[in-house]
Amino acid sequence: MHAIVTTALLIILLPFVHIQPAAADEIEDAVQAYSRAEYSAAIDLARPLAEAGDSDAQYLMGIASLDGNGVSQSLVEAYMWFEMVVHYGNMRVEQLEQELLSLEGQLADAVLDRDDVASQLELNQLAEANERAYAWRPGKTP
Repeated sequence: MHAIVTTALLIILLPFVHIQPAAADEIEDAVQAYSRAEYSAAIDLARPLAEAGDSDAQYLMGIASLDGNGVSQSLVEAYMWFEMVVHYGNMRVEQLEQELLSLEGQLADAVLDRDDVASQLELNQLAEANERAYAWRPGKTP
């Protein structure tokens, strides 16, 4: 029962985690293999990713170690993999929080600067600037 719940959680949560495209395909394949009870194949796919620091793969290795699927059952190994996810995940969260704080400051400055410039524009100029801003897409000249 534990393996079914775990596999379901892996399948549900995986799309919400940002990972590199090649690694995303590999971990997806590993999760699919695990859900089909092809544990050796899942471990073969997940282990190199886990050792390279992929938290999804580390989590899968923890579950496999806990249940003894594809690897020897080991609470020590399971704990190690889960601790790596928690520890390095927390470090990544802290890094993202710093990036967010920086972005918040930049956004606040941009709002003030935008409003200052807007107060100096005629209505038709403001409309043109808004139209150009909302029509812009990455790689397209504003």
